[in-house]
Amino acid sequence: MSDSYENLLAFACLALAEERRLNMMDRDRLLVISATIASERHLEPLAGFLRQLVLDHNAGHMLKKYATVYEAMVDPDFMHFLRTVRRRFPIERVEQKLAEHGFVVPTHDRGERSELEVMAELFGVEPDWISRTFSVEP
Repeated sequence: MSDSYENLLAFACLALAEERRLNMMDRDRLLVISATIASERHLEPLAGFLRQLVLDHNAGHMLKKYATVYEAMVDPDFMHFLRTVRRRFPIERVEQKLAEHGFVVPTHDRGERSELEVMAELFGVEPDWISRTFSVEP
């Protein structure tokens, strides 16, 4: 997978697979990567939702000191942390682990549903709720 949207889906799917296996530390790391990809794709409400999932599990996580994922991504300390996490989970390893877990990354015609809608369905929440709850005011 080379497309960042496909990568976003892969990281999010593996995060869910790790959660099912009760491996919450790796789940949180994968959610951080997912949140940064979402932010890079200008999906700030989705990035905020993923950030909140991390904080719900680990209230002392580094992300707590930033109001948004975008804000975190301009901090050199966070970027150092992110590089370390990304080295641990290159996309090839993510794809391999998904195959090992038998987890299939959803596919769809991009014209049918938005990225937010697909991700919301993956996490079992309403896309409108994500948009309302985590929208960033300019």
